[in-house]
Amino acid sequence: MCYTLTHTHNTHTHTHTHNIAHSPRFESFQLAQGSPQTVPTYNPTLVYQGTHVLNSNRVRAWKEGATCVWQQHGVWDYEDAGGGEGGVDKVAKLLKKDYFQWRTESGAGDGEGGSKKVKVDSTKDYFIPFALRFKKAINEGRTSRKSARDRMHYVQ
Repeated sequence: MCYTLTHTHNTHTHTHTHNIAHSPRFESFQLAQGSPQTVPTYNPTLVYQGTHVLNSNRVRAWKEGATCVWQQHGVWDYEDAGGGEGGVDKVAKLLKKDYFQWRTESGAGDGEGGSKKVKVDSTKDYFIPFALRFKKAINEGRTSRKSARDRMHYVQ
């Protein structure tokens, strides 16, 4: 699946076709593994400004010896891109494009203990439960015996 973004910068019109496999989420996986990523930049009114390289120093987010959890789950992996001088280049490839669009619901399938895939509503399924847990943790911190200086404050 692809989408096309067309914008005008000064007097030139630029058309970019983006493959859904190169989503910000997929780029973030690669950044965490220490792979630099070239990303588009826009001004506050969403006018294209060019590109910028993120993580040019190849800093990994994972501790030594650990790999990306989504790579472990087979969402993406490296693929040989062909040999160059001195070795084989590796390119990140998205393997499960719809991985984050579905969740498994236990006990909802055919028969006892079955499961089925359910379309994800990211706000309802992920953000709201996270926000409620976060609020609870903040509120519990307020009522603890810690001094006011040691507590986080929640402002609504």
